Amino acid sequence: MVAFLDPHMRAAVSRLEQPLRAMAKYHFRWVDAEGTPCPVVASTRRRYGSLFLLAAGGGEQAWEQARNAAAAGTLLLASVAVHDDIIDEEPVRNGRPTVHAVFGVPAALYLGNALVGLASELLAEEPAHLAGQLGRRLAVVVREIANCQVLDVRFGGSYAVTLQEALAVSAAKIAPGTEFACAAGALCAGASPEQVEAAAEVGSEFGKAWALWDELEEYAPGDPAAAADRLADLRQRRIVPSVAYALQSRGPAREKLLAYFHDTAAPDSAGLLQARDLVEECGALTWLRERVDAHLARALHRLPDAVGDPVARAEFASCLRSWTLS
Repeated sequence: MVAFLDPHMRAAVSRLEQPLRAMAKYHFRWVDAEGTPCPVVASTRRRYGSLFLLAAGGGEQAWEQARNAAAAGTLLLASVAVHDDIIDEEPVRNGRPTVHAVFGVPAALYLGNALVGLASELLAEEPAHLAGQLGRRLAVVVREIANCQVLDVRFGGSYAVTLQEALAVSAAKIAPGTEFACAAGALCAGASPEQVEAAAEVGSEFGKAWALWDELEEYAPGDPAAAADRLADLRQRRIVPSVAYALQSRGPAREKLLAYFHDTAAPDSAGLLQARDLVEECGALTWLRERVDAHLARALHRLPDAVGDPVARAEFASCLRSWTLS
């Protein structure tokens, strides 16, 4: 699926004028900061684009119908990532400097806007009966994610954030996009309205699982020297669902974690790792895994209503499982 989608992505990005084109190519990891080509690597972007294709059915003939929408959705996801890195003041994404760290904040902001415009441009080229539906769904995603980002900034490190509020913000960062991906794939394949809505539910539930799985992955053991990058939410003292769950628990681990969140000093690697262990002692990582599994189960339960072909459905289910278990 990666090889199938990448040429279309590159063709879409080539429509951008310079220097936006060079910035987009850097974000997609096709080139380095100097413009030298880079080897293709696995990324969240490729997983997201695959959702459109899987929802369209099995095989390249079915995928061809959804390739343009998949490229548009991937461009939207890139826009969100670029803006999110600015808001979170993240200097690194996936092991290398973020777009704003290399090209500056103003340029990165405009790149994000341009990517949304390019996504809309691609969808407008679909047949008229599809362009309107896909365009409206894309607009809803943009609106919902923007609202989520405002809430995320407003909540900041406030200890008044409830677990339900933290879960809602976590879900809204990914679920609208994955819901759009699955619904768009089904629409492009000519699915019935009932199948499209079932696909949307599959995408929504999987997006909620994916968001929590990403959070769970931050806590995975790794190089202590890279703790500042790996444990970004803890470093910034953000009240994400795992932290909200831990802070509503009882016991000495909770009190120590609360003290960490009240501290204003920048944490070192040892402090971050200790905070990570405290979150685990409060039972939050076990709870996260259970939440991921519950959302995934709901997505798989709706999958037969979304994808009729048993072979395509089995491939779709296998991917959903592997993406939240790897």
